[in-house]
Amino acid sequence: MANCRSTEECPAIEEGISLTNAMAVDLDFPDEIDSEEKEYGAVFLTINRCNHSCGPNAAHKWDLASFSTSLYALRPIVAGEEITIIYTD
Repeated sequence: MANCRSTEECPAIEEGISLTNAMAVDLDFPDEIDSEEKEYGAVFLTINRCNHSCGPNAAHKWDLASFSTSLYALRPIVAGEEITIIYTD
């Protein structure tokens, strides 16, 4: 996966890869923990390989209960066709 962060910003290559490729995930916290200002992301080895398209043929859904995400088709995808998703929410 790509790392577009400088070594000054992220000395560890793993941190740069995470910050470059992470997808937003929602985490459920107890009321006594202030989580309003926190953003969380995760890197998924398969889904993060999908390219962006404004007219994607697939989407992904985060499932907190299983702490996983699923990639699913939005329309039939023919063999050899690139799988694309929207990068933004």
